[in-house]
Amino acid sequence: MDVQLVKLCPVIQASKVYYKTRLQVYIFTIYNLATQQCTNYVWNESEGDLQASIFTSCIIHHLEKHCLSEKKHIIIFSDGCGYQTRNTILSNALSFFSTKHNISVEQKYLEKRHTQMESDSTHALVERKLKGRDISLLSQYAQIIKEARKNPFPLDEKYLSHEFFLKYDNKNTIRFESIRPGKIKSDPVVSDLRCLKYLVDGTIYYKVNYEDNYKILPQRAKFPLLLQDTTFERLFLKRLPIKNTKWKHLQEFKTVLNLDVHSFYDNLPYFDNNKE
Repeated sequence: MDVQLVKLCPVIQASKVYYKTRLQVYIFTIYNLATQQCTNYVWNESEGDLQASIFTSCIIHHLEKHCLSEKKHIIIFSDGCGYQTRNTILSNALSFFSTKHNISVEQKYLEKRHTQMESDSTHALVERKLKGRDISLLSQYAQIIKEARKNPFPLDEKYLSHEFFLKYDNKNTIRFESIRPGKIKSDPVVSDLRCLKYLVDGTIYYKVNYEDNYKILPQRAKFPLLLQDTTFERLFLKRLPIKNTKWKHLQEFKTVLNLDVHSFYDNLPYFDNNKE
């Protein structure tokens, strides 16, 4: 799993709007090595940002939709990006998922400069399809993702609104306040983690070297894992406003966009960045 480079919308070759700011679009890819199924979660900056709960929402959604049918041990490969996959918020969510569905989960962080993953090849396919294409609406990214691969079957895309994301960083659902594999100054830190394992009884194990045996994480849970008492509220109650400057720039794009897409840009929420 990995995030593709930030995309922009609209993408128009017209020189008169070349230097205007545009809407940022994020694509988070999760690739299933066993089935070759690949989901691309797509959202724009008015629907969500890049905090840990955003990626956790996508990961838990994917696991629950695609990885429960055979009740097998799940292994997740990713790079070690802190706000995406190596953080307390995701670890607590995966621990809850493991207990809820009675499936152990293992996270493996790839080494720096050795992080070539299948999701990267997926991104390359999408980039080739995007080359030279004008983009007027976000839905065109979704269509291009579907067209990017034919075999063994097309890529999946899921366009997300702010209502999709859940608040996994609520202190009432965080049992482990840290995933550091140590407590004193000389002990390893979070960036030293290479593997984490979440067992169905709510315990978490770790490795700082791939060849090591797993050790129990030396962090005490704040409270027992009570499935019936754990709910996750929505992360956002409304769309996220963009800066007024960007909103004005996007209005200028309408001079080179078809009339039928104007309403999307008119309805973007914004705030006056001069009053921050």
